[in-house]
Amino acid sequence: QAREPMRAADAYRAAGDDGRAATALSSRLTEHPDDGAAALALGRLLVEHGRWEHAAASLQRVRSGDAAADEARALLASVLGRMGLARAREALGDVLEAPLPAPRESSLLFGRYEVVRVAATTPTARVVEARDRVHRTRVAVKIFRTGAAGAEGRDALLRFGREARALALLRHPAVVPLLAYLPEGPAVVSPWMAGGSLAEMLARGPIAPARAAEIALALLAALAEAHRIGILHRDVKPSNVLFDEAGAPHLGDFGAAHVSDGAATVTQGLIGTLAYMAPEQRAGAAADRRSDLYAVGVVLHEALTGERASHGGDGARAPSELDPRLSQAHDAAVMEMLEREPTHRPVDAQSAAAAIRALSWPAEVAPRAGTDARRASVRPPPGGRLRARATHDPSVWTDALLGRRVRIVRGGDATLARARAFARAAERGGDALCAVYRLDPETGDAWIEAPPGRPLGARGVTDDERALLARALEALHAEGAVHGAVDGEHVFVGASRGVVLAWSDGADGDAARDRAMLHALPSTAAREADP
Repeated sequence: QAREPMRAADAYRAAGDDGRAATALSSRLTEHPDDGAAALALGRLLVEHGRWEHAAASLQRVRSGDAAADEARALLASVLGRMGLARAREALGDVLEAPLPAPRESSLLFGRYEVVRVAATTPTARVVEARDRVHRTRVAVKIFRTGAAGAEGRDALLRFGREARALALLRHPAVVPLLAYLPEGPAVVSPWMAGGSLAEMLARGPIAPARAAEIALALLAALAEAHRIGILHRDVKPSNVLFDEAGAPHLGDFGAAHVSDGAATVTQGLIGTLAYMAPEQRAGAAADRRSDLYAVGVVLHEALTGERASHGGDGARAPSELDPRLSQAHDAAVMEMLEREPTHRPVDAQSAAAAIRALSWPAEVAPRAGTDARRASVRPPPGGRLRARATHDPSVWTDALLGRRVRIVRGGDATLARARAFARAAERGGDALCAVYRLDPETGDAWIEAPPGRPLGARGVTDDERALLARALEALHAEGAVHGAVDGEHVFVGASRGVVLAWSDGADGDAARDRAMLHALPSTAAREADP
């Protein structure tokens, strides 16, 4: 009311209402188009919310000679680089780019959802835990990030819309439902799954076979309904299996789904996660309903054995080899879904579910011998140098000679080549990369540092830590390799070495995706200031 929009904007931001702060700044610029301070302030606010195009337009309003000109040009250079507009960036000349502000969430989204916390961040979306003011329930608000440039950004937006369309069509108790689609985000709103994901559950330790079968049956029931109305999921994996407060499993994240008019196959590119992808999808051939069943088979096999059957039934050990309580009938129910040829798998989700439902599954977690058997499969060298650790991960040992934690990674020539790239990258200056201790060409095993400290999780990284990780990725990319999982599970902090980027089994994506994932990691300073 005092007509001081700059101070009003500061007050609104302090109160967590960035929308009204932007309105105040826009009002100032409407009356005083040459106000460089207001244009810079609005540009910074828009950058924090990933509105790159609008931020660039606001920053370009700051004229040469204005007191804010140098700061605006530095920020504009960073924004244009983030948008992939190389020529526009070059036109600015030799300008030192300013660090981009960390994304900031308003305390109230879309006038209705009160932010509790940012639960997850990816290069293309942010997932926010929030409270719905209308229904007074906990919800997840998945907001598309507008910062991705070019074809990558268009593809991400198409996947986001595909997920909304699939969820709008699909109603099933074992599917995370769509509560609202907000085109102004764009954003999708779904119930908050307080029980976490299957990936988190398996990371905590083994589960009972009966629980694993129950989860697989829920996934198959969800897929049966999806397939009935012409939807292929194409990205079934543990991180997409979510549990509500009662522990009931739900299939989520239909961003890779294909929605058709009843067609049973789709040939649209390589979409999904390689470790859970059917052989025909890896080869670029048509995916169909049985491709989703293959992914369920990988998930069930991993839940039963602790091993990922990422190369199909030909290379996977039967569950009964690791749990003597299981029979050949149990093996058949699992391994049939892992057949390399689609025609050898169950004909549909109902048939796969019937095979699982016909059996009695043990309700107790497998005895410790199962873990010992899995640990023995790593083939430690003779001589007693490695000692088993009290951990659910059978690939992690203690090197008794040097007193360090070692991860034994199997995989043959491809793993050895990837490990060599990590080792060379560390020599090139990738100090934040995990160390490579030993390569064994005879067995195909690699000894990789299991970093001390703890996973980053939601803690965020400092500017110095982000710079160290960026140098490590640059060195790795120079060796022709990518990391593929620059996230809170693979970045370790709190160790004597500082920040460490742990080994990742997969190599999905490319260098640009690695950099985008690094950029998406939350900032420690921003998280401390989050209301």
